[in-house]
Amino acid sequence: MIEDEYDESIEEETPTFHFVVGETEMGERIDKFLNNKISDQSRTYFGDLCDEERVRVDGRVTRKAHRVLKGENVLVFMTQNVPETIMPEKIDLKIIYEDSDILAISKPPGMVVHPAPGNWNGTFANGLLNHLNENERNDWSKENNMRPGIVHRIDKGTSGVLLAAKNPIIQKKLSQMFQERSIEKTYLAICAGNPRDAQISVPIGRHPTNRQKMVAIDKDQPEVRSRNALSHVKTMAFDGGLSVIEVKIVTGRTHQIRVHMQHNKTPIIGDSLYGNNDWNRRMLKRGIDRPMLHAFQLKFSHPLTSIETEITAPLPNDMAKIVCSIFPSAPYKFPTWFDDIMANDESFGVSKSESLMKEAGLELTDWY
Repeated sequence: MIEDEYDESIEEETPTFHFVVGETEMGERIDKFLNNKISDQSRTYFGDLCDEERVRVDGRVTRKAHRVLKGENVLVFMTQNVPETIMPEKIDLKIIYEDSDILAISKPPGMVVHPAPGNWNGTFANGLLNHLNENERNDWSKENNMRPGIVHRIDKGTSGVLLAAKNPIIQKKLSQMFQERSIEKTYLAICAGNPRDAQISVPIGRHPTNRQKMVAIDKDQPEVRSRNALSHVKTMAFDGGLSVIEVKIVTGRTHQIRVHMQHNKTPIIGDSLYGNNDWNRRMLKRGIDRPMLHAFQLKFSHPLTSIETEITAPLPNDMAKIVCSIFPSAPYKFPTWFDDIMANDESFGVSKSESLMKEAGLELTDWY
Protein backbone atom coordinates (compact mmCIF):
# COMPACT_ATOMS: atom_id res chain seq x y z
CA MET A 1 0.00 0.00 0.00
CA ILE A 2 1.22 3.51 -0.79
CA GLU A 3 1.80 5.70 2.24
CA ASP A 4 -0.08 8.79 1.15
CA GLU A 5 -1.96 10.32 4.06
CA TYR A 6 -2.20 14.01 4.77
CA ASP A 7 -3.69 15.55 7.88
CA GLU A 8 -5.27 18.98 7.45
CA SER A 9 -5.87 19.39 11.21
CA ILE A 10 -2.46 21.04 11.78
CA GLU A 11 -2.04 22.48 8.30
CA GLU A 12 -2.08 26.06 9.57
CA GLU A 13 0.22 25.46 12.54
CA THR A 14 3.80 26.65 12.36
CA PRO A 15 6.15 23.69 12.69
CA THR A 16 8.34 23.71 15.77
CA PHE A 17 11.29 22.28 13.81
CA HIS A 18 12.21 21.73 10.18
CA PHE A 19 15.01 19.33 9.25
CA VAL A 20 16.45 18.11 5.96
CA VAL A 21 17.85 14.58 6.10
CA GLY A 22 21.60 14.43 5.39
CA GLU A 23 23.52 11.65 3.72
CA THR A 24 24.96 10.28 6.98
CA GLU A 25 21.45 10.06 8.49
CA MET A 26 19.92 7.91 5.76
CA GLY A 27 18.28 4.72 6.99
CA GLU A 28 17.61 5.86 10.55
CA ARG A 29 14.12 5.36 11.97
CA ILE A 30 12.43 8.72 12.15
CA ASP A 31 11.86 8.55 15.92
CA LYS A 32 15.60 7.95 16.41
CA PHE A 33 16.46 10.65 13.83
CA LEU A 34 14.39 13.21 15.76
CA ASN A 35 15.73 12.07 19.13
CA ASN A 36 19.27 12.71 17.83
CA LYS A 37 18.23 16.16 16.61
CA ILE A 38 16.26 17.15 19.72
CA SER A 39 17.96 15.40 22.60
CA ASP A 40 15.86 16.90 25.43
CA GLN A 41 12.91 14.68 24.46
CA SER A 42 12.85 10.89 24.46
CA ARG A 43 12.62 8.66 21.41
CA THR A 44 9.29 7.40 22.76
CA TYR A 45 7.98 10.98 22.72
CA PHE A 46 8.76 11.32 19.01
CA GLY A 47 7.13 7.95 18.37
CA ASP A 48 4.04 9.32 20.09
CA LEU A 49 4.17 12.42 17.90
CA CYS A 50 4.16 10.16 14.84
CA ASP A 51 1.19 8.25 16.24
CA GLU A 52 -0.57 11.58 16.80
CA GLU A 53 0.25 12.57 13.19
CA ARG A 54 2.33 15.56 14.27
CA VAL A 55 5.37 14.63 12.17
CA ARG A 56 5.44 15.11 8.41
CA VAL A 57 7.89 13.82 5.83
CA ASP A 58 7.67 15.72 2.55
CA GLY A 59 4.20 16.93 3.55
CA ARG A 60 2.76 13.57 4.58
CA VAL A 61 2.14 12.07 8.01
CA THR A 62 4.46 9.19 8.72
CA ARG A 63 4.81 6.09 10.84
CA LYS A 64 7.45 6.02 13.55
CA ALA A 65 9.05 3.03 11.81
CA HIS A 66 9.71 5.09 8.65
CA ARG A 67 13.40 5.14 7.72
CA VAL A 68 14.47 8.54 6.48
CA LEU A 69 16.01 9.17 3.07
CA LYS A 70 18.53 11.79 2.00
CA GLY A 71 16.89 15.10 1.12
CA GLU A 72 13.55 14.42 2.84
CA ASN A 73 11.99 17.42 4.57
CA VAL A 74 10.86 16.62 8.10
CA LEU A 75 8.44 18.93 9.92
CA VAL A 76 7.80 18.49 13.65
CA PHE A 77 4.79 19.96 15.45
CA MET A 78 5.70 19.67 19.13
CA THR A 79 3.05 19.44 21.85
CA GLN A 80 3.25 21.77 24.80
CA ASN A 81 3.86 21.10 28.50
CA VAL A 82 5.35 17.67 27.99
CA PRO A 83 6.70 16.04 31.18
CA GLU A 84 10.31 14.89 30.98
CA THR A 85 9.68 11.73 33.00
CA ILE A 86 6.74 9.59 34.03
CA MET A 87 5.92 9.71 37.74
CA PRO A 88 4.51 6.93 39.95
CA GLU A 89 0.91 7.56 41.01
CA LYS A 90 -1.24 5.68 43.50
CA ILE A 91 -3.93 4.20 41.26
CA ASP A 92 -6.18 1.29 42.14
CA LEU A 93 -5.09 -1.60 39.92
CA LYS A 94 -7.15 -4.77 39.83
CA ILE A 95 -4.31 -7.28 39.47
CA ILE A 96 -5.40 -10.65 38.07
CA TYR A 97 -1.94 -12.16 37.49
CA GLU A 98 1.54 -11.37 38.76
CA ASP A 99 4.92 -13.06 38.98
CA SER A 100 8.47 -11.73 39.20
CA ASP A 101 8.49 -10.59 35.57
CA ILE A 102 5.00 -9.88 34.30
CA LEU A 103 1.77 -8.42 35.60
CA ALA A 104 -1.78 -8.29 34.25
CA ILE A 105 -4.73 -6.22 35.36
CA SER A 106 -8.42 -6.16 34.58
CA LYS A 107 -8.52 -2.69 33.03
CA PRO A 108 -11.69 -0.75 33.79
CA PRO A 109 -13.33 1.26 31.02
CA GLY A 110 -12.07 4.84 31.04
CA MET A 111 -8.48 4.04 32.03
CA VAL A 112 -5.78 5.26 29.62
CA VAL A 113 -2.89 2.82 29.15
CA HIS A 114 0.13 5.16 28.98
CA PRO A 115 0.98 8.88 28.91
CA ALA A 116 0.41 10.64 25.59
CA PRO A 117 -0.74 14.08 24.43
CA GLY A 118 -3.92 14.88 26.37
CA ASN A 119 -3.25 12.28 29.08
CA TRP A 120 0.15 12.83 30.70
CA ASN A 121 -0.84 11.37 34.07
CA GLY A 122 -3.41 9.13 35.74
CA THR A 123 -2.61 6.27 33.36
CA PHE A 124 -2.03 2.58 33.94
CA ALA A 125 1.72 3.14 33.40
CA ASN A 126 1.76 5.66 36.26
CA GLY A 127 0.00 3.15 38.50
CA LEU A 128 2.33 0.35 37.44
CA LEU A 129 5.40 2.36 38.46
CA ASN A 130 3.85 2.98 41.85
CA HIS A 131 3.19 -0.75 42.28
CA LEU A 132 6.76 -1.80 41.46
CA ASN A 133 9.48 -1.98 44.09
CA GLU A 134 12.35 0.51 44.21
CA ASN A 135 14.79 -1.67 42.27
CA GLU A 136 12.25 -2.28 39.54
CA ARG A 137 11.50 1.45 39.27
CA ASN A 138 15.22 2.18 39.01
CA ASP A 139 15.45 -0.17 36.03
CA TRP A 140 12.87 1.93 34.21
CA SER A 141 14.42 5.28 35.20
CA LYS A 142 17.64 4.22 33.47
CA GLU A 143 15.64 3.62 30.28
CA ASN A 144 14.05 7.12 30.22
CA ASN A 145 10.94 5.34 28.96
CA MET A 146 7.56 7.12 28.98
CA ARG A 147 5.84 3.75 28.51
CA PRO A 148 7.37 1.58 31.24
CA GLY A 149 6.09 -1.97 31.07
CA ILE A 150 3.69 -1.37 28.19
CA VAL A 151 3.61 -4.15 25.60
CA HIS A 152 0.18 -3.62 24.02
CA ARG A 153 -2.74 -1.22 24.22
CA ILE A 154 -6.49 -1.34 24.81
CA ASP A 155 -8.76 1.53 23.81
CA LYS A 156 -9.78 3.85 26.63
CA GLY A 157 -13.42 2.72 26.57
CA THR A 158 -12.57 -0.99 26.37
CA SER A 159 -12.28 -3.14 29.50
CA GLY A 160 -10.35 -6.34 30.10
CA VAL A 161 -6.94 -8.03 30.27
CA LEU A 162 -3.99 -5.66 30.04
CA LEU A 163 -0.57 -7.32 30.17
CA ALA A 164 2.62 -5.52 31.26
CA ALA A 165 6.29 -6.26 31.85
CA LYS A 166 8.01 -5.51 35.15
CA ASN A 167 11.44 -4.94 33.62
CA PRO A 168 12.85 -3.74 30.28
CA ILE A 169 14.14 -7.17 29.23
CA ILE A 170 10.70 -8.76 29.52
CA GLN A 171 9.12 -5.73 27.84
CA LYS A 172 11.21 -6.40 24.73
CA LYS A 173 10.38 -10.11 24.79
CA LEU A 174 6.63 -9.59 25.20
CA SER A 175 6.55 -6.81 22.59
CA GLN A 176 8.24 -9.14 20.14
CA MET A 177 5.69 -11.86 20.93
CA PHE A 178 2.84 -9.47 20.11
CA GLN A 179 4.59 -8.47 16.88
CA GLU A 180 5.09 -12.12 15.94
CA ARG A 181 1.42 -12.82 16.77
CA SER A 182 2.30 -15.61 19.17
CA ILE A 183 -0.13 -14.27 21.79
CA GLU A 184 -3.75 -15.35 21.30
CA LYS A 185 -6.20 -12.50 21.96
CA THR A 186 -9.89 -13.15 22.61
CA TYR A 187 -12.53 -10.45 23.05
CA LEU A 188 -16.20 -10.49 23.97
CA ALA A 189 -18.55 -7.89 22.52
CA ILE A 190 -22.20 -6.99 22.02
CA CYS A 191 -23.20 -5.92 18.54
CA ALA A 192 -26.31 -4.91 16.64
CA GLY A 193 -27.70 -7.56 14.32
CA ASN A 194 -26.40 -11.07 13.75
CA PRO A 195 -22.89 -11.42 12.29
CA ARG A 196 -23.11 -15.24 12.53
CA ASP A 197 -19.67 -16.87 12.31
CA ALA A 198 -17.38 -14.87 10.07
CA GLN A 199 -13.80 -14.33 9.10
CA ILE A 200 -13.29 -10.64 8.39
CA SER A 201 -10.12 -9.99 6.43
CA VAL A 202 -10.26 -6.32 5.43
CA PRO A 203 -7.36 -3.84 5.53
CA ILE A 204 -7.67 -0.87 7.89
CA GLY A 205 -6.42 2.67 7.29
CA ARG A 206 -6.87 6.21 8.56
CA HIS A 207 -10.18 7.92 7.75
CA PRO A 208 -9.59 10.57 5.04
CA THR A 209 -11.28 13.42 6.94
CA ASN A 210 -11.73 12.36 10.58
CA ARG A 211 -8.18 11.85 11.84
CA GLN A 212 -9.35 10.21 15.09
CA LYS A 213 -11.11 7.48 13.16
CA MET A 214 -10.01 4.39 11.24
CA VAL A 215 -11.82 2.87 8.28
CA ALA A 216 -11.99 -0.41 6.37
CA ILE A 217 -10.24 -0.07 3.02
CA ASP A 218 -11.63 -1.88 0.00
CA LYS A 219 -9.17 -3.90 -2.05
CA ASP A 220 -9.92 -1.72 -5.09
CA GLN A 221 -8.29 1.25 -3.32
CA PRO A 222 -4.58 0.29 -3.48
CA GLU A 223 -3.56 3.95 -3.41
CA VAL A 224 -4.86 4.37 0.17
CA ARG A 225 -2.42 3.65 2.98
CA SER A 226 -3.68 0.70 5.01
CA ARG A 227 -2.56 -2.46 6.81
CA ASN A 228 -3.95 -5.97 6.60
CA ALA A 229 -6.28 -6.94 9.45
CA LEU A 230 -7.89 -10.28 10.30
CA SER A 231 -10.67 -10.98 12.83
CA HIS A 232 -12.47 -14.27 13.53
CA VAL A 233 -16.02 -13.70 14.78
CA LYS A 234 -18.17 -16.32 16.51
CA THR A 235 -21.75 -15.53 17.44
CA MET A 236 -22.49 -16.95 20.90
CA ALA A 237 -26.13 -15.80 21.09
CA PHE A 238 -28.64 -13.71 19.11
CA ASP A 239 -31.98 -12.60 20.53
CA GLY A 240 -33.47 -11.06 17.40
CA GLY A 241 -31.86 -7.67 17.83
CA LEU A 242 -28.48 -7.96 19.51
CA SER A 243 -25.72 -10.55 19.50
CA VAL A 244 -23.11 -11.62 22.03
CA ILE A 245 -19.98 -12.39 20.07
CA GLU A 246 -16.51 -13.76 20.66
CA VAL A 247 -13.76 -12.23 18.50
CA LYS A 248 -10.25 -13.56 18.09
CA ILE A 249 -7.95 -11.05 16.43
CA VAL A 250 -4.90 -12.25 14.54
CA THR A 251 -3.56 -8.76 13.86
CA GLY A 252 -3.76 -5.86 16.30
CA ARG A 253 -4.68 -2.74 14.32
CA THR A 254 -6.03 0.44 15.88
CA HIS A 255 -9.77 0.02 16.63
CA GLN A 256 -9.68 -3.27 14.66
CA ILE A 257 -12.75 -5.01 16.08
CA ARG A 258 -14.81 -1.82 16.11
CA VAL A 259 -13.93 -1.04 12.47
CA HIS A 260 -14.46 -4.61 11.25
CA MET A 261 -17.85 -4.93 12.95
CA GLN A 262 -18.95 -1.59 11.48
CA HIS A 263 -17.78 -2.75 8.04
CA ASN A 264 -19.78 -5.96 8.58
CA LYS A 265 -22.89 -3.83 9.25
CA THR A 266 -23.13 -5.27 12.78
CA PRO A 267 -21.53 -2.48 14.83
CA ILE A 268 -20.57 -2.67 18.50
CA ILE A 269 -23.30 -1.04 20.59
CA GLY A 270 -22.41 1.99 22.67
CA ASP A 271 -19.62 2.94 20.25
CA SER A 272 -19.98 6.66 19.52
CA LEU A 273 -17.30 6.56 16.82
CA TYR A 274 -18.30 3.47 14.83
CA GLY A 275 -21.68 2.44 16.19
CA ASN A 276 -25.31 2.81 15.16
CA ASN A 277 -26.84 6.10 16.36
CA ASP A 278 -30.23 4.58 17.13
CA TRP A 279 -28.76 1.81 19.28
CA ASN A 280 -26.38 4.24 20.95
CA ARG A 281 -29.29 6.47 22.00
CA ARG A 282 -31.01 3.44 23.56
CA MET A 283 -27.79 2.56 25.38
CA LEU A 284 -27.40 6.11 26.74
CA LYS A 285 -30.86 5.85 28.28
CA ARG A 286 -29.51 2.82 30.18
CA GLY A 287 -26.36 4.69 31.23
CA ILE A 288 -24.12 2.96 28.67
CA ASP A 289 -21.73 5.46 27.11
CA ARG A 290 -18.87 3.22 25.97
CA PRO A 291 -18.37 0.46 23.42
CA MET A 292 -19.54 -2.91 24.73
CA LEU A 293 -16.15 -4.49 24.06
CA HIS A 294 -14.08 -6.50 26.54
CA ALA A 295 -10.61 -8.04 26.25
CA PHE A 296 -11.50 -11.36 27.83
CA GLN A 297 -8.41 -13.55 27.48
CA LEU A 298 -4.74 -13.73 26.55
CA LYS A 299 -2.95 -17.04 25.94
CA PHE A 300 0.81 -17.24 25.50
CA SER A 301 3.97 -19.09 26.36
CA HIS A 302 5.66 -17.35 29.29
CA PRO A 303 8.71 -15.46 27.93
CA LEU A 304 11.05 -16.91 30.58
CA THR A 305 9.63 -20.23 31.73
CA SER A 306 7.85 -21.23 28.48
CA ILE A 307 4.89 -22.35 30.62
CA GLU A 308 1.61 -22.00 28.76
CA THR A 309 -0.15 -19.11 30.46
CA GLU A 310 -3.82 -18.17 30.22
CA ILE A 311 -5.14 -14.93 31.75
CA THR A 312 -8.82 -14.02 31.79
CA ALA A 313 -10.77 -11.01 33.03
CA PRO A 314 -14.48 -11.43 33.85
CA LEU A 315 -16.98 -9.03 32.34
CA PRO A 316 -17.61 -5.74 34.15
CA ASN A 317 -21.13 -5.27 35.49
CA ASP A 318 -22.38 -2.87 32.80
CA MET A 319 -21.64 -5.36 30.04
CA ALA A 320 -22.53 -8.50 32.01
CA LYS A 321 -26.07 -7.28 32.59
CA ILE A 322 -26.69 -6.77 28.88
CA VAL A 323 -25.10 -10.12 28.04
CA CYS A 324 -27.54 -11.82 30.43
CA SER A 325 -30.51 -10.01 28.89
CA ILE A 326 -29.52 -11.38 25.46
CA PHE A 327 -28.17 -14.77 26.56
CA PRO A 328 -29.92 -15.83 29.82
CA SER A 329 -28.06 -19.15 30.09
CA ALA A 330 -24.63 -17.56 29.66
CA PRO A 331 -23.68 -17.72 33.38
CA TYR A 332 -24.34 -21.47 33.31
CA LYS A 333 -22.60 -22.17 30.00
CA PHE A 334 -19.69 -19.73 30.42
CA PRO A 335 -19.21 -19.13 34.17
CA THR A 336 -15.71 -17.63 33.69
CA TRP A 337 -17.30 -14.67 31.95
CA PHE A 338 -18.98 -13.81 35.26
CA ASP A 339 -16.48 -14.76 37.97
CA ASP A 340 -16.52 -11.34 39.61
CA ILE A 341 -20.30 -11.10 39.72
CA MET A 342 -20.71 -14.67 40.93
CA ALA A 343 -18.12 -14.52 43.71
CA ASN A 344 -19.53 -16.35 46.74
CA ASP A 345 -22.77 -16.96 44.86
CA GLU A 346 -23.67 -20.57 44.11
CA SER A 347 -26.63 -19.73 41.86
CA PHE A 348 -25.92 -20.30 38.20
CA GLY A 349 -27.80 -20.24 34.93
CA VAL A 350 -31.05 -18.53 34.10
CA SER A 351 -31.88 -17.67 37.72
CA LYS A 352 -28.67 -15.67 37.99
CA SER A 353 -29.38 -13.93 34.69
CA GLU A 354 -32.82 -13.01 35.93
CA SER A 355 -31.43 -11.56 39.15
CA LEU A 356 -28.89 -9.48 37.24
CA MET A 357 -31.59 -8.22 34.90
CA LYS A 358 -33.87 -7.38 37.81
CA GLU A 359 -31.04 -5.44 39.44
CA ALA A 360 -30.66 -3.44 36.23
CA GLY A 361 -34.42 -2.98 35.90
CA LEU A 362 -34.43 -4.86 32.58
CA GLU A 363 -36.71 -7.18 30.71
CA LEU A 364 -35.78 -9.02 27.53
CA THR A 365 -37.98 -6.64 25.55
CA ASP A 366 -36.49 -3.51 27.10
CA TRP A 367 -33.83 -3.21 24.43
CA TYR A 368 -36.30 -2.75 21.55
